Amino acid sequence: MKAPDTEWRDSEWRELQADLAANPPGTYTGAQWQAIRASLAAVGVDLDTATTDIVLPNSGPSARKRALCDVLQKLAWYFAFVATGILQRRGRESRRRVVQLQRELAAFKAALAVLDNAKCEFYFGITDELRVAAHGALHDELTDLIARLQARLDQLTRRDGGNTNARTEHGEFWVELKRLWETLTADRPRRRRHKLLLRFLVACSAPLFPIATTDTAVTAFIERNSRKRKAASAVRLRD
Repeated sequence: MKAPDTEWRDSEWRELQADLAANPPGTYTGAQWQAIRASLAAVGVDLDTATTDIVLPNSGPSARKRALCDVLQKLAWYFAFVATGILQRRGRESRRRVVQLQRELAAFKAALAVLDNAKCEFYFGITDELRVAAHGALHDELTDLIARLQARLDQLTRRDGGNTNARTEHGEFWVELKRLWETLTADRPRRRRHKLLLRFLVACSAPLFPIATTDTAVTAFIERNSRKRKAASAVRLRD
Protein backbone atom coordinates (compact mmCIF):
# COMPACT_ATOMS: atom_id res chain seq x y z
CA MET A 1 0.00 0.00 0.00
CA LYS A 2 1.25 3.47 -0.84
CA ALA A 3 2.16 5.90 1.94
CA PRO A 4 -0.85 8.16 2.58
CA ASP A 5 0.94 11.38 1.70
CA THR A 6 2.25 10.30 -1.72
CA GLU A 7 0.61 10.89 -5.09
CA TRP A 8 -0.92 8.01 -7.03
CA ARG A 9 -0.17 7.66 -10.73
CA ASP A 10 -3.02 6.78 -13.10
CA SER A 11 -1.61 3.28 -13.62
CA GLU A 12 -1.60 2.68 -9.87
CA TRP A 13 -5.22 3.80 -9.58
CA ARG A 14 -6.17 1.41 -12.39
CA GLU A 15 -4.34 -1.41 -10.60
CA LEU A 16 -6.18 -0.63 -7.37
CA GLN A 17 -9.53 -0.51 -9.16
CA ALA A 18 -8.85 -3.87 -10.84
CA ASP A 19 -7.96 -5.38 -7.49
CA LEU A 20 -11.17 -4.04 -5.94
CA ALA A 21 -13.18 -5.52 -8.81
CA ALA A 22 -11.54 -8.93 -8.41
CA ASN A 23 -11.68 -8.92 -4.60
CA PRO A 24 -14.53 -6.60 -3.57
CA PRO A 25 -14.14 -5.32 -0.01
CA GLY A 26 -17.13 -6.11 2.14
CA THR A 27 -17.74 -9.62 0.75
CA TYR A 28 -19.25 -11.69 3.55
CA THR A 29 -17.63 -15.02 4.43
CA GLY A 30 -19.53 -18.22 5.22
CA ALA A 31 -19.21 -17.65 8.97
CA GLN A 32 -20.42 -14.07 8.64
CA TRP A 33 -23.44 -15.20 6.64
CA GLN A 34 -24.21 -17.67 9.42
CA ALA A 35 -24.28 -14.84 11.99
CA ILE A 36 -26.57 -12.77 9.75
CA ARG A 37 -28.78 -15.81 9.09
CA ALA A 38 -29.14 -16.45 12.84
CA SER A 39 -30.01 -12.80 13.60
CA LEU A 40 -32.81 -12.90 11.03
CA ALA A 41 -34.06 -16.33 12.08
CA ALA A 42 -34.62 -14.94 15.58
CA VAL A 43 -37.55 -12.94 14.16
CA GLY A 44 -38.70 -15.61 11.76
CA VAL A 45 -37.02 -14.30 8.59
CA ASP A 46 -35.31 -16.89 6.39
CA LEU A 47 -32.25 -15.36 4.75
CA ASP A 48 -32.19 -18.01 2.03
CA THR A 49 -35.78 -17.52 0.83
CA ALA A 50 -36.76 -13.98 1.81
CA THR A 51 -37.05 -11.24 -0.83
CA THR A 52 -37.42 -7.48 -0.66
CA ASP A 53 -38.21 -4.60 -3.00
CA ILE A 54 -36.24 -2.05 -0.97
CA VAL A 55 -34.34 0.48 -3.10
CA LEU A 56 -30.58 0.23 -2.76
CA PRO A 57 -28.38 3.34 -2.40
CA ASN A 58 -27.11 4.78 -5.67
CA SER A 59 -29.68 2.82 -7.70
CA GLY A 60 -33.10 3.52 -9.13
CA PRO A 61 -36.38 1.97 -7.98
CA SER A 62 -37.16 -1.54 -9.19
CA ALA A 63 -40.54 -3.20 -9.64
CA ARG A 64 -39.18 -6.67 -8.96
CA LYS A 65 -38.23 -8.16 -5.63
CA ARG A 66 -34.63 -9.16 -5.00
CA ALA A 67 -33.28 -12.00 -2.89
CA LEU A 68 -32.53 -10.70 0.61
CA CYS A 69 -29.02 -12.16 0.62
CA ASP A 70 -28.28 -10.37 -2.66
CA VAL A 71 -29.53 -7.05 -1.28
CA LEU A 72 -27.46 -7.40 1.88
CA GLN A 73 -24.31 -8.21 -0.08
CA LYS A 74 -24.81 -5.28 -2.44
CA LEU A 75 -25.32 -2.95 0.53
CA ALA A 76 -22.09 -4.22 2.07
CA TRP A 77 -20.19 -3.78 -1.19
CA TYR A 78 -21.52 -0.26 -1.64
CA PHE A 79 -20.55 0.99 1.81
CA ALA A 80 -17.25 -0.90 1.84
CA PHE A 81 -16.31 0.74 -1.45
CA VAL A 82 -17.24 4.16 -0.10
CA ALA A 83 -15.13 3.54 3.00
CA THR A 84 -12.08 2.03 1.29
CA GLY A 85 -12.14 3.94 -1.99
CA ILE A 86 -13.45 7.47 -1.75
CA LEU A 87 -12.41 7.93 1.86
CA GLN A 88 -8.79 6.97 1.16
CA ARG A 89 -8.59 9.74 -1.41
CA ARG A 90 -10.39 12.21 0.86
CA GLY A 91 -8.13 11.20 3.75
CA ARG A 92 -4.99 11.90 1.74
CA GLU A 93 -6.33 15.28 0.68
CA SER A 94 -7.27 16.06 4.28
CA ARG A 95 -3.85 15.14 5.62
CA ARG A 96 -2.13 17.29 2.98
CA ARG A 97 -4.37 20.18 4.00
CA VAL A 98 -3.46 19.65 7.67
CA VAL A 99 0.26 19.87 6.85
CA GLN A 100 -0.34 23.01 4.79
CA LEU A 101 -2.34 24.65 7.59
CA GLN A 102 0.33 23.78 10.15
CA ARG A 103 2.97 25.48 8.01
CA GLU A 104 0.80 28.56 7.48
CA LEU A 105 0.05 28.79 11.19
CA ALA A 106 3.73 28.58 12.08
CA ALA A 107 4.59 31.33 9.59
CA PHE A 108 1.87 33.72 10.77
CA LYS A 109 2.66 33.09 14.44
CA ALA A 110 6.30 33.87 13.74
CA ALA A 111 5.27 37.06 11.94
CA LEU A 112 3.10 38.07 14.89
CA ALA A 113 5.97 37.48 17.31
CA VAL A 114 8.28 39.66 15.20
CA LEU A 115 5.61 42.36 15.01
CA ASP A 116 5.09 42.35 18.78
CA ASN A 117 8.80 42.45 19.52
CA ALA A 118 9.42 45.27 17.04
CA LYS A 119 6.54 47.33 18.48
CA CYS A 120 6.15 50.31 16.12
CA GLU A 121 9.59 50.40 14.54
CA PHE A 122 8.40 49.24 11.09
CA TYR A 123 6.36 52.34 10.36
CA PHE A 124 8.24 55.33 8.97
CA GLY A 125 7.17 58.75 7.81
CA ILE A 126 3.95 58.87 9.83
CA THR A 127 2.97 60.36 13.15
CA ASP A 128 3.24 58.39 16.38
CA GLU A 129 -0.54 58.20 16.61
CA LEU A 130 -0.88 56.68 13.13
CA ARG A 131 2.06 54.37 13.82
CA VAL A 132 0.34 52.93 16.89
CA ALA A 133 -2.97 52.60 15.03
CA ALA A 134 -1.32 50.82 12.08
CA HIS A 135 0.54 48.47 14.40
CA GLY A 136 -2.66 47.66 16.30
CA ALA A 137 -4.64 47.03 13.11
CA LEU A 138 -1.98 44.69 11.71
CA HIS A 139 -1.72 42.87 15.03
CA ASP A 140 -5.50 42.36 15.11
CA GLU A 141 -5.58 41.10 11.50
CA LEU A 142 -2.83 38.57 12.17
CA THR A 143 -4.45 37.42 15.42
CA ASP A 144 -7.80 36.94 13.69
CA LEU A 145 -6.21 35.05 10.78
CA ILE A 146 -4.32 32.77 13.18
CA ALA A 147 -7.52 32.03 15.10
CA ARG A 148 -9.39 31.14 11.90
CA LEU A 149 -6.58 28.89 10.66
CA GLN A 150 -6.37 27.19 14.05
CA ALA A 151 -10.12 26.57 14.08
CA ARG A 152 -9.93 25.01 10.62
CA LEU A 153 -6.97 22.86 11.65
CA ASP A 154 -8.81 21.70 14.78
CA GLN A 155 -11.83 20.81 12.64
CA LEU A 156 -9.75 18.72 10.24
CA THR A 157 -7.84 16.88 12.97
CA ARG A 158 -11.07 16.12 14.86
CA ARG A 159 -12.63 14.72 11.68
CA ASP A 160 -9.60 12.56 10.90
CA GLY A 161 -9.64 11.28 14.47
CA GLY A 162 -13.30 10.34 14.24
CA ASN A 163 -14.46 12.85 16.87
CA THR A 164 -17.04 14.67 14.81
CA ASN A 165 -20.81 14.94 14.71
CA ALA A 166 -20.84 14.56 10.95
CA ARG A 167 -22.59 11.50 9.54
CA THR A 168 -20.23 8.58 9.10
CA GLU A 169 -20.11 5.79 6.54
CA HIS A 170 -20.85 3.12 9.13
CA GLY A 171 -23.69 5.27 10.47
CA GLU A 172 -25.18 5.52 6.99
CA PHE A 173 -24.81 1.75 6.64
CA TRP A 174 -26.71 1.24 9.91
CA VAL A 175 -29.50 3.53 8.68
CA GLU A 176 -29.93 1.42 5.54
CA LEU A 177 -29.79 -1.84 7.49
CA LYS A 178 -32.36 -0.56 9.98
CA ARG A 179 -34.66 0.48 7.14
CA LEU A 180 -34.34 -3.01 5.65
CA TRP A 181 -34.93 -4.64 9.04
CA GLU A 182 -38.12 -2.64 9.60
CA THR A 183 -39.41 -3.67 6.18
CA LEU A 184 -38.68 -7.34 6.85
CA THR A 185 -40.13 -7.36 10.37
CA ALA A 186 -43.09 -4.99 9.92
CA ASP A 187 -45.60 -7.66 11.04
CA ARG A 188 -43.60 -8.72 14.12
CA PRO A 189 -44.17 -7.35 17.63
CA ARG A 190 -42.39 -3.99 17.90
CA ARG A 191 -40.72 -4.71 21.24
CA ARG A 192 -39.23 -7.99 20.03
CA ARG A 193 -37.90 -6.64 16.74
CA HIS A 194 -36.45 -3.58 18.51
CA LYS A 195 -34.61 -5.85 20.94
CA LEU A 196 -33.18 -8.07 18.21
CA LEU A 197 -32.16 -5.22 15.88
CA LEU A 198 -28.83 -4.89 17.71
CA ARG A 199 -27.86 -8.46 16.83
CA PHE A 200 -28.70 -7.94 13.15
CA LEU A 201 -26.80 -4.65 12.85
CA VAL A 202 -23.70 -6.05 14.53
CA ALA A 203 -23.74 -9.20 12.37
CA CYS A 204 -23.95 -7.17 9.15
CA SER A 205 -21.67 -4.29 10.11
CA ALA A 206 -18.81 -5.82 12.11
CA PRO A 207 -17.15 -7.43 9.04
CA LEU A 208 -16.96 -4.00 7.35
CA PHE A 209 -16.43 -1.68 10.32
CA PRO A 210 -14.92 -3.81 13.11
CA ILE A 211 -13.69 -0.86 15.17
CA ALA A 212 -16.83 1.26 14.95
CA THR A 213 -19.26 -1.64 15.39
CA THR A 214 -19.43 -2.14 19.14
CA ASP A 215 -22.52 -3.12 21.12
CA THR A 216 -22.34 0.25 22.89
CA ALA A 217 -22.16 2.28 19.67
CA VAL A 218 -24.91 0.33 17.92
CA THR A 219 -27.17 0.47 20.99
CA ALA A 220 -26.69 4.24 21.14
CA PHE A 221 -27.60 4.47 17.44
CA ILE A 222 -30.78 2.43 18.00
CA GLU A 223 -31.80 4.49 21.02
CA ARG A 224 -31.24 7.78 19.18
CA ASN A 225 -33.43 6.65 16.33
CA SER A 226 -36.06 5.37 18.74
CA ARG A 227 -36.22 8.77 20.44
CA LYS A 228 -36.53 10.50 17.06
CA ARG A 229 -39.40 8.19 16.12
CA LYS A 230 -41.20 8.88 19.41
CA ALA A 231 -40.70 12.63 19.03
CA ALA A 232 -42.05 12.53 15.47
CA SER A 233 -45.08 10.53 16.62
CA ALA A 234 -45.76 13.05 19.39
CA VAL A 235 -45.67 15.91 16.87
CA ARG A 236 -48.14 14.09 14.59
CA LEU A 237 -50.48 13.47 17.53
CA ARG A 238 -50.40 17.16 18.47
CA ASP A 239 -51.18 18.15 14.90
